Amino acid sequence: MFIDALNRVYLLNGPEKREVQKLAFKVRDFDLSEKRMPVTDEEQRLLRNALNELRNQRIAEGKLTEGVEKSMMEVMNPKRTKHFPW
Repeated sequence: MFIDALNRVYLLNGPEKREVQKLAFKVRDFDLSEKRMPVTDEEQRLLRNALNELRNQRIAEGKLTEGVEKSMMEVMNPKRTKHFPW
C-alpha cells in the first residue's frame, strides 16, 4: 500500500521529487524479517501525505478506503511513528 501511495505522489509531482523516489526504494528494499522500518520525520510526512492522496483517489472512484485509513493510523500513531510494523 505504501508503494502505491508513493507512486501516485511521484507521478503527480514528477521526477523532481527525489525524496519520494528515495523513500519508495527504501520501502521496496526493506527486509520484512526486520519487522520495523526506521523513518525520519520527513519520511513520515511524505508517507502520511501519500496515503491521504491515495485515500482521496479511492473515495473519488467509489472504492473502499479502510485499508488506507488503517495504514494512515499506523503512520500517525505517535508511539510507532519512527518504526513502522509490517
